[in-house]
Amino acid sequence: MAANSTSVYPPVAFNFSVGFGSGSSTPLEDTYFSEISGISGELEVEEKKEGGMNDFVYYLPKGSKGSRITLKRGLASIDSVLIKWCFDSIHFDKTQVTPQQMIISLLDKDPKKPRMTWAFYNVLPVKWSMGDFNAKESNVAIESIELVFSTMEILK
Repeated sequence: MAANSTSVYPPVAFNFSVGFGSGSSTPLEDTYFSEISGISGELEVEEKKEGGMNDFVYYLPKGSKGSRITLKRGLASIDSVLIKWCFDSIHFDKTQVTPQQMIISLLDKDPKKPRMTWAFYNVLPVKWSMGDFNAKESNVAIESIELVFSTMEILK
């Protein structure tokens, strides 16, 4: 029996893509990351205990909350559009901060057919950091970019 690979096997977590803005306008070097973490959403609730019933609690929705998404990669060049946006947002004129749209796709064997795609809106960089430097090891210099977003949706 021939199996459809997209429905039988779970997707691998090492084949993904990242795009900013319209996606096609993202410079190629700003789409490569070695690790992405923090894709999640959470519904905040308020607990209300019913009077006279000590063992019953109502949970009332308050609103949704996104997590902080962390992107990690080898240190990019100083000409990186993404790094310029991060530094302009974090270190310079806060009145000129420009939120972006970010698209993250989990890819299958055919990169033109993503298994799942998430869209994040009003994305802002909140932290940029460098990994440790250690002369006793031969690790790649890793930079981390931490982002927040207002809303997200699953496109596919």
